[in-house]
Amino acid sequence: LQQGSSHAMPNKRIMRGWGWTCLLLSLPRASSWRSIVRQPTMSSLQHHVSTKFGNMYYRKLGNLASGDHALFIHGLGSDSSTCSPSQKLLDKMQWIIPDLVGHGMSCKPVELEAYTMQSQASFIHKIVSEQQVKDLFVIGHSLGGPVAIKLCEKINREEKNMSVRCLVYEEGNINEDDCFGSKKILDKGCPLVGPDCEPREATDFAMYASSKDLVEMSCSGELLPRLKALRDGGLPIMVMYGEKNYGRFSSAALLEHNGFKIQWVARGGHSMHKDEGSPAFW
Repeated sequence: LQQGSSHAMPNKRIMRGWGWTCLLLSLPRASSWRSIVRQPTMSSLQHHVSTKFGNMYYRKLGNLASGDHALFIHGLGSDSSTCSPSQKLLDKMQWIIPDLVGHGMSCKPVELEAYTMQSQASFIHKIVSEQQVKDLFVIGHSLGGPVAIKLCEKINREEKNMSVRCLVYEEGNINEDDCFGSKKILDKGCPLVGPDCEPREATDFAMYASSKDLVEMSCSGELLPRLKALRDGGLPIMVMYGEKNYGRFSSAALLEHNGFKIQWVARGGHSMHKDEGSPAFW
């Protein structure tokens, strides 16, 4: 047992760089290297899809001529600006990085339905469908993890011409122990909002509504069996935790017990893709 922790932890495997990048490079390619010359990148949030609640905006980065696509789904209270892939990965493939509904430049409706993991996955599915993506590499961070699970399930069930090649689960929620931030938001209660509320009030509601569905799903115990079903169905999955969180979350031990190998990112915390762990993560 880790000292001061009640969670039995596996032997620590520290990722100091090139971990999931090597996994990505080893996967069968959907396109040739004919577009090896670096293509222009776009970073502005000029792209969007419409939903019944408003627009979801997203960034497109990297090699826009490549047939390989990567999708990054951010966590609660974050946005697309936190995702900065390495130049090697930008050169290799196209990146699609949305602002989840309620975050960044995307719409902030005052309906609870807009903030479920299922709704967010449906909006992102519309993006990748409109972009005519054939093969998709997915990274889901924190709340983005359950959204990624739902998206992968939806693609597997509904798409004949699109497939997910790999899923990176970056400290995505698994159980109640992972709701360290979202439960605090719920404890504050639901903000009183209306159709003409101020932007700050709409953002507060978005945080509450997103947390509500995330906590309910995490506490239900459904996420681990669903992640296992994706793995057992043939989807390569890499589970990543920040080294600074070693021994902190019971979900890491639970995942290890169920056959998932944990990659601990050197110097990383919960947001290892943008904190001190980012060089090793990317």
